Amino acid sequence: MESGGNRPDLFRTITDERLRKGFEPSSRWAETLQDEDMKKSAFTRLAQQRSREHPEEVAEWLQEHAGEEYASDAFSRLGDNWGNRSPAEAADYFDDLPAGKARTEGMREIVESWTREDPTASEAWLSGHEPSPELDPVVAAYAREVSKVEGGEAGAIEWAVTITDPKLQEKTVTTVGQNWYRRDKDSAEAWLPDSGLTEDMQNAIRKPPKQSWWQSLVPKKSN
Repeated sequence: MESGGNRPDLFRTITDERLRKGFEPSSRWAETLQDEDMKKSAFTRLAQQRSREHPEEVAEWLQEHAGEEYASDAFSRLGDNWGNRSPAEAADYFDDLPAGKARTEGMREIVESWTREDPTASEAWLSGHEPSPELDPVVAAYAREVSKVEGGEAGAIEWAVTITDPKLQEKTVTTVGQNWYRRDKDSAEAWLPDSGLTEDMQNAIRKPPKQSWWQSLVPKKSN
């Protein structure tokens, strides 16, 4: 299979056909692939398809491949699917992985879905972690999601400012502020002068991009 063209689509089809014969032989086959792109594609596809119903099985398989670039997207798919089914269990699993891209991406996916369903629980889990560059994308995901919840603005800002990377912190604070400004312009305006934000950031918050109708739906704060 030469590079380019329909190679990715064709290889996904091959992987799906392999999976029909069972997950165990499919995962062993994926491990034998020498082409790095194909190996990454196979790992990602198998994790995406199998973890929808059997995340624990995929988690056990992937654990041996933590830290490998070809498995990074597979961990992300696992985090997404498992986070939708059982976020606390998934978070415990990713907590035990070695530091790296796979761990961070999986946590980020879990927190995004978890915060939509139960922001209190996801915040409690985050509170057990010290701020760090590795956790920055996870905190950013939490802050963005909770800022969409009615009444979640202040908490979202508090978390956003704990992000250690200056560029990601500025981007996240701006996004959170824009969500607040769309929903409650008056209270956001009252907060901005004493927020400590730069003039450019304040101006950006005052000019939030337009949203589609479905993006404008505001979740209610859970009790």
